[in-house]
Amino acid sequence: MTLLNGILAFGALAFTVPLAIHLLFRNRFRVLDWGAMHLLEAVVRINRRRLQLMHLLLLLLRCLIPILLAYCLARPVLTGFRVLPGDAPRTVVIVLDDSQSMAARDASGVTRMEMAKQSVEQFLESLSRRDELMLIRSSQLSSPVSSAGIQETRETLREIRAKSGPVALGELRRAAVEAAEQGVYPQRQIIVVGDFASDTLDDASMGAVSSLSGNLQEMSMRPAIGFLKVGEQTQQLANLSVDTIESNAAAVVAGRGGSFSATVRNASDLPLRDVRLTWYLDNVQVGQSLVTIAPRSTTVSKLTHRIDQVGVQVLTVSVEHADALLEDNRRSLALDVIDEINVLLVDGDPVQKALESETDYLAIALSPFAFGGEDQPDAVRTKVCLRQQLQNALTKEQPDLLALANVSKLTKQERAQLSEFVVGGGTLVIFDGDKVDPSGYNARWTSDAGSWQLPAVLGEIAGDPVGENRRQQPAGAHHSIYEPWESIRTGNEQPFADVEIFAYRKFSLLRDPSVISNDRNTAEESATPNSLNSSDVGQGLGTDETLQSGAGNLEMGAPITLWSLGNGDPVAVLARRGSGKVVQFSIPCDTEWTSLPLRLVFLPMIQQLVLDLAGNQEQVNVDVGDGLAIATKSLEPQLLSENQRVYESTLPEPNTTLQNDDKSDFQ
Repeated sequence: MTLLNGILAFGALAFTVPLAIHLLFRNRFRVLDWGAMHLLEAVVRINRRRLQLMHLLLLLLRCLIPILLAYCLARPVLTGFRVLPGDAPRTVVIVLDDSQSMAARDASGVTRMEMAKQSVEQFLESLSRRDELMLIRSSQLSSPVSSAGIQETRETLREIRAKSGPVALGELRRAAVEAAEQGVYPQRQIIVVGDFASDTLDDASMGAVSSLSGNLQEMSMRPAIGFLKVGEQTQQLANLSVDTIESNAAAVVAGRGGSFSATVRNASDLPLRDVRLTWYLDNVQVGQSLVTIAPRSTTVSKLTHRIDQVGVQVLTVSVEHADALLEDNRRSLALDVIDEINVLLVDGDPVQKALESETDYLAIALSPFAFGGEDQPDAVRTKVCLRQQLQNALTKEQPDLLALANVSKLTKQERAQLSEFVVGGGTLVIFDGDKVDPSGYNARWTSDAGSWQLPAVLGEIAGDPVGENRRQQPAGAHHSIYEPWESIRTGNEQPFADVEIFAYRKFSLLRDPSVISNDRNTAEESATPNSLNSSDVGQGLGTDETLQSGAGNLEMGAPITLWSLGNGDPVAVLARRGSGKVVQFSIPCDTEWTSLPLRLVFLPMIQQLVLDLAGNQEQVNVDVGDGLAIATKSLEPQLLSENQRVYESTLPEPNTTLQNDDKSDFQ
């Protein structure tokens, strides 16, 4: 038994008041001798016993009155007593697993979800109208829970489909306990219904359940928790699933053959032979093959297909196999097919001889089919200009990516135009060289759109750029965070091991992006490495930040090292500036300081870098359970179009005169 207001129970001590009154004020008799008294002794003796018994009962009644009143105020609750169904109202919480595994079918074709619904329906029939009922779905654990009637719960139950992602058992139980604590009745019951697949019973889930069990022991009114497992007869059924489907390129370009791969899993103990696998592009078949999968293993199917239409296309893989779970025999991937990427290369040291100009190797790596004379479109369309043609070419070409190759000190007007290009969403790639003036690059890049600095401050040149006795710098590796370069590691864990670097520019990374401002009036055009605080530069990675100032918001991020030498000095650095990105290389893109352009890794490295920076901009795929981020600027045209349509639908017919009240609606 539990008292909700235990302190008020001490009011039962008030029974001492009538007891004291009774003892202090009871009647006292005076004895008088009377000759005929012996004739009344029997009558007096009988009446005395009756009066004493009546007085005791009256005293007991007076003492019980304050005791009962105190316990009524303390509100006792019988927690250890279990009443029969229907004797007292209760709070019932039903947690239903609606993950995709509940769609598995048995030999008769009945799904686990249908079994669960039937079991819950039978349980609902045992409830009374006074019971409080709550239904929680595993796909909506974060949603507010409200009580509902039995009929309303039945209607909701019929609409539930097994299509959500996996959920941990600990999360199910936690959500149920939190909902039960909101119940209005002291008797509370929790029923968890599901198939309890292996992904819900991992070590983390069991640890969460154990922790929650300890918390339940401390609760004054613990709910009764029960588990209902369905689908035991479908545990041993064979299942074939399409686990993943992905594009092998950082971006899919229209008119160019793309490579795609799908992973198919056999979860049974028997081999599956000659299973038909079909590829669809927007529901049109584009490929077909037969696959054989060993027991408890996976296989990878690949497709090479050219997509000509620009826009979002849906690539689907389907396997034809009758198994327990048909829903996972098909998987789709949204592809953001883009047009060819426009890249503008600015040559800072043009030479008439072949492969001796600064941008020759870079142009070949970006457009290999065009230089090879093959009849296959390149993903990138390149154009080379001189430093004197930069401003006109930037305005005319409107490139997606601009690369500066050993360009000397930029003028204030050129930096301003490049600053608007980057902040507006463009990508700027800077290759170092012997003609680069660090003071011009280390200055603030200022325009009407904002003011910012490069991710890394340019220092002195390390090593010997020329000479027969120059020594190779210590080899390094690219940073494992940058996913587009992971593809070049196929069969070679150190793809840059054979790259020789004889000289490079020392970089000091801007650890704190707060040195960037979008207030043009406060920008210092003459900032150099010597004028920066020691806390502003340093080696290592930082976190993304957003700076807010009076002129508006300028989004930026701390630099990330893409490639570093064995001594830790960065070779390639990436950072976000506004809506665009900036990449700095401490080496040139020719063969003056390094042998990188002569190595096989150069072409895929540059291709993947450009495709990722300039070609992969839209998020078109979201995993189950993940949030979807949509830029407000992408919604503005649709909202304006919708508002215009609504506005035009409310316009009066021609030759209609508007009254004053009507005009106010259009202001």
